[in-house]
Amino acid sequence: MALSRREKLKNLLVLKFSEISTDNGYRTTPLPVIGYIPAGHAVQGWPQICVVVGGGVLTWLDDPRTLSTMRFSVLVRGYFNDETSGIDENIFAGDTAGEPLLHDMLKVFHSIASEYLEASDAPWNIMGEDGLTIGPITPYAANMGYVDIQFNVLMRRVSSTFE
Repeated sequence: MALSRREKLKNLLVLKFSEISTDNGYRTTPLPVIGYIPAGHAVQGWPQICVVVGGGVLTWLDDPRTLSTMRFSVLVRGYFNDETSGIDENIFAGDTAGEPLLHDMLKVFHSIASEYLEASDAPWNIMGEDGLTIGPITPYAANMGYVDIQFNVLMRRVSSTFE
């Protein structure tokens, strides 16, 4: 069975965010990217990036309702701890520890947006008018925190098979 376009989008985003590594010129080297937010922030190590394709809206393009566009929200969350920054600190400084990971996530977003922003031949586009929402660097436990980026994706010319 073929993957849906939503699944293909999620897989592509996981692949793109998986390129983050100090070997590739980034500031951090996260664990393998996962496609969900762990319950209770139970990550397996640091840093950890999660990509989630959220809810969406379908809009019909034709009268017999055979072709549509779908708009989805995407959340990318990066978990970090004191060691993520590579700076030896005696106390947790969320801004210091989270900034390198946020920087790397923003670099990947920019490369994706540059490739897919308003490209008329692409099967989906980053919604340029919506921009990017960057959440605050948020501590959630002793020496741990997370940062979110969110954006919207428009899937073009979706048929009734959703492939």
